[in-house]
Amino acid sequence: MTDQLDRLLKIDDQSHLPGAPRGLAAAWAYTPREWQDRGLQIARNLAATGHPFTVADIQKQGMPEPAAHHYWGGLMTAIYNLRIAECVGWASHHDSYGRERPVRVWQRRQEGTP
Repeated sequence: MTDQLDRLLKIDDQSHLPGAPRGLAAAWAYTPREWQDRGLQIARNLAATGHPFTVADIQKQGMPEPAAHHYWGGLMTAIYNLRIAECVGWASHHDSYGRERPVRVWQRRQEGTP
């Protein structure tokens, strides 16, 4: 049954997010590869500065809005799972509707951090 579910959700070695809930892994699996690659590259560039960053900073670097809002969750999980950055806190962010929402603050992983 698990193999069938993985196939149904299109989860394979390329799109797998270890430790992520199946819904989030499926969202990442169906996210267009170009959007994934662009988001990961922007995150790598931001992390390389050593300064904290949020999803708003990724957007400011030219990351387009995705076709579905849940793609952001897959991107941020991939950033963590690929050891690009780790969550170091929280900040407020005003979404496109003007609502204030909490967002994670990310920073390059320190050497030796699990």
